[in-house]
Amino acid sequence: MKPLAQSNLELYTSISPRTAAYIWTPYPYRLLRWPLALKLDTAKILAVAGLILSMLSFIHATLGLVGLVLYLAGMYHIGQHYNKREVFRYALVSTVGFTAALIAIALLVGLGALLGTLAAGPMGVGASIAAGLALAYIAILLMGKYKRDLMRTLAPHSSSIAEWAARLYWYGAILAILLVGLALLLIAQVLEAIVLATLRPTRTPAGSSGTL
Repeated sequence: MKPLAQSNLELYTSISPRTAAYIWTPYPYRLLRWPLALKLDTAKILAVAGLILSMLSFIHATLGLVGLVLYLAGMYHIGQHYNKREVFRYALVSTVGFTAALIAIALLVGLGALLGTLAAGPMGVGASIAAGLALAYIAILLMGKYKRDLMRTLAPHSSSIAEWAARLYWYGAILAILLVGLALLLIAQVLEAIVLATLRPTRTPAGSSGTL
């Protein structure tokens, strides 16, 4: 009988580097990264569909969750296609990071309001809400910054609409305290969908043994 170490060595030397990398990828990321590379057209469909579903999350939270997974999966493979890892990083921070920040802020505001009521009455509640709004505004600014960087990273592979989307994301984040800012962010999302749908292929994804 062969030693266990030798058997493991033979196993890992018999599989492709791409499959080995997939095996060593932490489980949550396997939902976004699978052994077969996606064609750019397929990745674009996933990202656009995910973005549209996320925009419809006001109907039901499930649409937003499904949309987020599809969007990130599409953006991951778009980044792989162009060999730009920052594409997925910008998309991840501007969506999951932004959502997590808002949830944390809401919890802190709730806790602060409770403690403020016990300690200082209405004044404490008002201070807690004001602090929460300030933190939420900072989170929106960071989201706009990463979305702007994402659009500018993809701009060489799309049209001039990418630069317009980048500007609207940033200006919309700055003006988010006003209703006009929220409108600009909505328009920017629509432009992002157009940017993703019009991405141009530049090369075949390296290291893939097949495509979908």
